[in-house]
Amino acid sequence: MKSVIAHLNSGDFPRLRLGVDPCPSRYDMAAWVTGRFSADDRRIIDRSIEKASAFCLEWCSSGAEKLMNRVNSCDVRSVNGEA
Repeated sequence: MKSVIAHLNSGDFPRLRLGVDPCPSRYDMAAWVTGRFSADDRRIIDRSIEKASAFCLEWCSSGAEKLMNRVNSCDVRSVNGEA
């Protein structure tokens, strides 16, 4: 991301961000993010990837602002099909 911002001379552009849960204190953040997923985490990640791809299509058809307003106003658990 630093390279993209440097080439554009700006960080002012829409982007799709996927986050991770807070890192447990017993883990190094890099190991937490790059480690193997549990079966439960894998299911959540798979649903998140499906939603992210749908969001990308909606982004292209409706625009970033409309998508961000819709997605950012909901509970992430409902976005991931957990609620």
